[in-house]
Amino acid sequence: MPFIMMLAALHLKVIIRDHSGTTVGALNKLLPSAFPASIIEAFALLQGVLFAAKMGSTKAIFESDALDPIQAVNTNENGGVLGHILQDIRSSALVFKRSSFQHLKRDGNRVAHELARDAKLRLLAVGSREAMEAETEMDTNQG
Repeated sequence: MPFIMMLAALHLKVIIRDHSGTTVGALNKLLPSAFPASIIEAFALLQGVLFAAKMGSTKAIFESDALDPIQAVNTNENGGVLGHILQDIRSSALVFKRSSFQHLKRDGNRVAHELARDAKLRLLAVGSREAMEAETEMDTNQG
């Protein structure tokens, strides 16, 4: 059964670039269960803010191909299911001297999608090995 959980898992992808566009950090987190897309997108944005702060950035432009959380942060929305995540994003962004949140078309987010694809392939390989090991262990115990 762990193999099925891994296939249902979702990835958060964060890429941090400096002023010249050079990648200086990357974060790839696996969430063990499925949540609605709106929550995943807002949570990914929060993780990006926290990761940039942890890396010591003082100025940040946060870009996402998810339009809804970007608009919600920029319009100071606080209600609904995402209210607490949006508040965390805004309060966490206060550590920066300057920050902004911008929507990026999906084509412009190619690096993050490649990171997710690579992580998913590695995860599937690990999941396959674990599933095979579990089957082998069951066969050994039964016979």
